[in-house]
Amino acid sequence: MMVREKTHLEKFWQLLSRHSTDLDELRKCSWPGVPREVRPVTWRLLSGYLPANMEQQKLTLQHKREECFSFIQQCYDSRNEEHHQDTYQQIRIDVPRTNPLIPIFQQLLVQEIFERILFIWAIRHPASGCVQGINDLVTLFFVVLLSEYVGWDPVGTLG
Repeated sequence: MMVREKTHLEKFWQLLSRHSTDLDELRKCSWPGVPREVRPVTWRLLSGYLPANMEQQKLTLQHKREECFSFIQQCYDSRNEEHHQDTYQQIRIDVPRTNPLIPIFQQLLVQEIFERILFIWAIRHPASGCVQGINDLVTLFFVVLLSEYVGWDPVGTLG
């Protein structure tokens, strides 16, 4: 690791270890790119998924997960209802086309995850539905957030 990269990473660790992360500083620090080691937490903070206050993060994450499971029960379980068939069928056609040259995206479990995410998005956002390009956004978040657990980045460096 070059000195500049090490200094950049240290700046992130300083920002992220504070009781409350300064999001403006984090944005500035992120502009030239976010080191892989801190990318998942940085993306969660900058996207508003996690609050800047460290004490609130665990509880917020728990609530978000509960909300997700609630959406699965409320929305995804309705995929077989007649009025959702067109949406669900289109998603089932589109998902295998997502990153077809990257093997993990062709695995059944990953495709099921994408189907669930895209269907719930479409049902919860009927004005936009599941438009072309949403799956590309899901891909980025999927890869970055999964990398926290497997130390993996199948599409190269995602700043």
